[in-house]
Amino acid sequence: MMKRNKAILCAVASFGLITAANTINANAMTMNNTASCVQAKLTASEVADLINKLPYTVTLGNKEQFKTAINDYKSLDENEKSKIDEDTLYYLKSAEGRLQKLEAGESKAKELVQRIEALKVSVGYNPDVKYDLNKDNAKKIRNNMTEIQNIREDYEKLDYSIRYGENNLVTNYKDFSTIECMLSQAAWMQ
Repeated sequence: MMKRNKAILCAVASFGLITAANTINANAMTMNNTASCVQAKLTASEVADLINKLPYTVTLGNKEQFKTAINDYKSLDENEKSKIDEDTLYYLKSAEGRLQKLEAGESKAKELVQRIEALKVSVGYNPDVKYDLNKDNAKKIRNNMTEIQNIREDYEKLDYSIRYGENNLVTNYKDFSTIECMLSQAAWMQ
């Protein structure tokens, strides 16, 4: 555990968050400069143990664990990397790809949430208030038909795991779905 704490401190130091003048005491170890980081490198077996202890599935909730393991692997020199067995390395590389997809989907989902909120304002929809689909509101919804269709298409392009389950990031999808249903009703109210 001491090596792990020291490795974390070294990572922080290498990003310039700790200067040589600063002193940090962690587990009775004092690190006076970043040069001591050379000694703190994790071994291949320690990195392999970290990788093997990762959860089976990459989620947004545990992505930091995976990022740490990926960075630990990347910090190994070529000789140490060659000591990691193929199955462990395959799992890590697969997890890295999955993590990239999740992070890309996360930003797209956040954008969709903002677009749905703007749509709600545009059509005057508030989920806490009974929405009367009169001719004026129907016209507002019809005027936003293209944006409603674009949001639907972009939502369908999101990775399945971003749309459902513990990673469901489009938190206002129910509101969008309601507006989408009202669009089909509004089409008849011309």
